[in-house]
Amino acid sequence: MGVGVSVTGAAIAWGVRQLVRPEVLWAPNLFLILTHLSGVLIWCWAFRPGAQLKRQDESGVPSGA
Repeated sequence: MGVGVSVTGAAIAWGVRQLVRPEVLWAPNLFLILTHLSGVLIWCWAFRPGAQLKRQDESGVPSGA
């Protein structure tokens, strides 16, 4: 999902840059930066150390193994 947010934001920003005047290029650039940052934060949240529950059954083997 993080990659989708980043790529979609980049596509929209680059498309809008073609349509706006040079005085307002900061707006699509800001949108590009914010969507990229959002994508990175989604990846960080998805792969945080506590994301997976490390349950063990009675034999001591982690579940899912």
